[in-house]
Amino acid sequence: MTEQGETVSAAVPEGASGTEPVTGAAGESRWLRWGLLADGLFKILVGAAYLLLLPLVSRELGAPGWLVLVAAVLVLLSGLAEALFALHRDPRRHIRYLIAYDSGWALVTVFCLLLALAGFGGGGLAGSAWLAVQALGSAVLAAVFLAGIHRGTRLTPRSAADSSSRPGR
Repeated sequence: MTEQGETVSAAVPEGASGTEPVTGAAGESRWLRWGLLADGLFKILVGAAYLLLLPLVSRELGAPGWLVLVAAVLVLLSGLAEALFALHRDPRRHIRYLIAYDSGWALVTVFCLLLALAGFGGGGLAGSAWLAVQALGSAVLAAVFLAGIHRGTRLTPRSAADSSSRPGR
């Protein structure tokens, strides 16, 4: 409120109610942020499930327990990094990394499933390969999102004074 008792509100274009759906880059960014957050939370749940069901996962995939543990921790950490990134940064520049990870995961899953169905899964080869690729991919994805949190585009733009006061920016 102003000194005269008038209410001040955010600028809304004439004829608009302020409740219209957000379109363009801002709307796209919002949906990407929700998608990244949901994907990150899903990875956290998957990592936690691997940890809780470690003996079962190890037995069913024929993989050593240490590999299930490593994959579980790295999947959980990559989910946490992704969720944190989604909460603090504009996701548009980093979505390609998530697409690459998820596409690679799907291809490796199909490949390992075909290996197992063809009889090459004996001794846990297919399950171990599947977990190893998840662990490696999750480590890379976590590093990308953590680096993005540190150096990426903020949700709210910096002022010119902020950016000029930091060296190297």
